[in-house]
Amino acid sequence: MYLQTVVIVSIVMRLAASWDQGFVGEEEAPEETGRSVVYMSTYNCDLSPSVCPPKNRESYHPTSCTYDNRRQEQIDYMREDEMSDVLCLQGVWYARDLEAILAGTTTNFPYSYSFLHKSKGELNNSLIHHPPCDEEDAKILKIIDKCEFENCHSSALRVKIFKCIEEVCGVRNIMRLMSETCLGCIFQGTKRGNFVECTKSEYAFNPTGLLVLSRYKILQSNNVLFHPNFRDQQKSSEIIQRGYLDLEVNHIGRVICTHLTEKFGDEYVEVANTFRNYKQKNFEEFRQLYNVLRHDQRAIVMGDLNASPSLTKGNIAPQFQENLEILRDLGFEDPVSNSYKHTEVDCSYCCGNLLVQKSVTEVCARSNPSIGYIFDHVMVRGYDIVETQDFLKKNAVQRIFLVDRQGSAMSRHYGFSVPVIVR
Repeated sequence: MYLQTVVIVSIVMRLAASWDQGFVGEEEAPEETGRSVVYMSTYNCDLSPSVCPPKNRESYHPTSCTYDNRRQEQIDYMREDEMSDVLCLQGVWYARDLEAILAGTTTNFPYSYSFLHKSKGELNNSLIHHPPCDEEDAKILKIIDKCEFENCHSSALRVKIFKCIEEVCGVRNIMRLMSETCLGCIFQGTKRGNFVECTKSEYAFNPTGLLVLSRYKILQSNNVLFHPNFRDQQKSSEIIQRGYLDLEVNHIGRVICTHLTEKFGDEYVEVANTFRNYKQKNFEEFRQLYNVLRHDQRAIVMGDLNASPSLTKGNIAPQFQENLEILRDLGFEDPVSNSYKHTEVDCSYCCGNLLVQKSVTEVCARSNPSIGYIFDHVMVRGYDIVETQDFLKKNAVQRIFLVDRQGSAMSRHYGFSVPVIVR
């Protein structure tokens, strides 16, 4: 349901968008007239010590790269962002990073929500200062610490660390013995690369790594885990918890920000063997979104879906492409994937990005740097999309967060911003 619309400049869109209810500081709204355009943006910040630039991969353990500079560059970008109206962020794993982002962007984006927020939008102080690993976790970490560091810590594939601990260090069922947040901290790593650091409050964990920033007031909010427990235990079935933020955003409507399961390798490694492989787990998460949204006439789903389309044009590699059809069957448009109709489509997870480890990324290990995936999407149902932005028919979907001021990538991902017409 694309609308062939010519947009002169984004400033005009922003002025139009400011007509309506809920724009920065406004509580009440005049009656809506005409239509306006809002930019819905998604970006995986990838704020994990396990994401190392090439020059550090030999000198650091795979779980101990500092990322403070990348985080600050991202914050500077958000602070100067005059386009995005709602920004769905993924990969904000630690509370201190979440707090830094909020402190640096509150003028531009006065409303926010995450798994660490209370229902009314304030941060939950008991969560943002809570160590990821509790006392029971700490006992296990002390047992495995030396063995893990000497024998397992150098694995480039993060999930293999847990298998190594079980097989080499002799701690069976370790993933089922530890809390969800502790597993998450171990997986993402610490700056010093020592897992005992996960017992400290400075590594307080943000389950799912999701954070929404908005120029418009968030009227209702909820957070949901896709896989909250397994069997009869009140415990997650995942190494990394997956879920979504379900929001009602003033003037826009229902917005879901999510981060779905990725392919960590050919071998499936998880806490519980509920699924046969990562594709099936990713499918189940799409299916849950389908059930949640099937009665909604209007909704927007955005985030790192870890599913890349199969396209006839461009250098985009497919992955879990059939799973995208679940939302398309509900009538969701996928403007990022469809942008190849006007120009050569851009990847969001690209082999040419120096932060992408070619040896552990299947398509990059055997292909040229121009190949990549579209993992990051803004999927829209019940809204018209601005398809082209000028008389040259230039694609209105814009790739964002490309490089910092030194020309370096800020994440393994690039983001996308999609202009949506709100009536």
